[in-house]
Amino acid sequence: MEEKQLSDSINLARQLFLEGNYVESKRLCLEILTKRPEDLNILYLLGQISWELGSKEEAVSYFIKCTELNSHAVGAIRYIGIFFFEKKEYKLAIQSFLSILSHKPDIISYQMLSIIYLLLGLTDESFTYARNACSLDPKNKFLVQQMLINSLFCDKLNCKDIFDLHLEWMDRQVESVTLFRSPQLSSRYLDKKIRIGYLCHDTFKQSVSFFFEPVIKNHDRQRFEIVIYATYPEEDTYAQRLKTYVDFWRNVSSLEEKEIAEIVYQDKIDIFVDVTGHTAPGSNNKLLAFAYKPAPIQMSWLAYPATTGLRTIDYRITDEWADPVGMTEAYHIEKLIRIPQGFLCYQPEEESPEIAGAPCESNSHITFGCFTLQAKITPEVIRVWSSILQSIENSELHLKYKHFQNPDVRSAFLERFTENGIEESRIRFLDFQPLYRDHLACYQHLDIVLDPFPYNGTTSTHEALWMGVPVITLTGNDHRSRVGVSILTRLGLADLIADSIEDYIQIAVSLSKDKERIQELRRTLRLKMLNSPLTRAKEFTTQLEAEYSRLWKAFLETEA
Repeated sequence: MEEKQLSDSINLARQLFLEGNYVESKRLCLEILTKRPEDLNILYLLGQISWELGSKEEAVSYFIKCTELNSHAVGAIRYIGIFFFEKKEYKLAIQSFLSILSHKPDIISYQMLSIIYLLLGLTDESFTYARNACSLDPKNKFLVQQMLINSLFCDKLNCKDIFDLHLEWMDRQVESVTLFRSPQLSSRYLDKKIRIGYLCHDTFKQSVSFFFEPVIKNHDRQRFEIVIYATYPEEDTYAQRLKTYVDFWRNVSSLEEKEIAEIVYQDKIDIFVDVTGHTAPGSNNKLLAFAYKPAPIQMSWLAYPATTGLRTIDYRITDEWADPVGMTEAYHIEKLIRIPQGFLCYQPEEESPEIAGAPCESNSHITFGCFTLQAKITPEVIRVWSSILQSIENSELHLKYKHFQNPDVRSAFLERFTENGIEESRIRFLDFQPLYRDHLACYQHLDIVLDPFPYNGTTSTHEALWMGVPVITLTGNDHRSRVGVSILTRLGLADLIADSIEDYIQIAVSLSKDKERIQELRRTLRLKMLNSPLTRAKEFTTQLEAEYSRLWKAFLETEA
């Protein structure tokens, strides 16, 4: 090929790639490569084409050639990092993204490192990289939500830090948002029912469903009209069941936030409740619909254990134990509404395994455990748990969460335990169980559950107690660190609530020596739960509805 013909061919190959004609673009690139075997641009384009065609191994071979020609080939290194991330080879992915950052700031590298370090339980590092990503693109709502979630796992951030962070970054997100016009109250006065709209991502079977379904199922349909705005695109049997409890179901997963707000406004929703907060991933997160203020009263409840940071959300549903009066108001932009029975209610699995005897009855050692999100098990938590294990001879710790199936994740956690003087043989990772009944059965292998901090477990705590396993929690100064307090207090187990790290360790040591108490709790905890506010769904829903009615009446009186 002559030089001009070669240049034209390169431009054509790029154009074909942009048009999605990958096969013809690749044919042309390979032809060019015979003339220019070390052309960096053609090698990179071939890598991109192979990637789009699904031949990622081949793509990486081209990208590696790019890095051999130019060690600063950021695009190629980024692809290599993503390749290793998708293969869940996290340590190799880290190397790629750190290599890029050694040359220049890079938003994707920051974001990917934040995700990986959270998987590995390095929460402070994860937050730092998330914040770096946001600094490069402060209007990117997905990056901001990732950073805000990551802040909840951090040891180094205090309550005020987390509040200030949420407020600062959510204010930036809504700078250009125009509030909707005022509702037509005349039509609302005539309605016999209060219209409640729930914006929810968790309309599939997972942890939040154990607390959301009992409320939806027990709403008084004579007094309330219920609408669910589902942001999860697919519908499983759980979603089909939820549909039978509500008046209207709208799948809004494909809509933008302003479009959702317009629908909510047109539906004349009186009280609009967010169930998800910042926890829904990527495009499924529609929290900013609340920024348009489509309903007269807007609330946050259930999944997110902190302020949303949105000034247009009026209230947050909680209780006196998770948010004691005078303690946490300063950390919320929302006004706190405390439900007397507690801020949530648990619906146990119908086909739960039978209670088995505590393993310490036949073993010569105590088995501790934690089956919650690995990101909650921070380096500080590992340090404290290691002190407990060192204080109790031959004791073991069983960890269970889906990400622990990954060798790099297990290795990272084991390394931190060994740094704290605990042999690897005393830490066991249990297999992921796709069937929920089998998952619950794994609690039969535990004597005591250790609640992480500062971000407590919620579903995992209820599961453990339901299976007869006592849970020890450490109290903090905000909602995320007081969920354990709320649960255990309502169950009459305040003696398992620690006020300090020293107290937390002492309670664990004392309980481990009291085999009779462990066995007694094993036999009685399930019945205790059934007779406690934790599972009284009808009573909880009635109290929640009373607050809805009170707030709606007050609003009408104010607007009259």
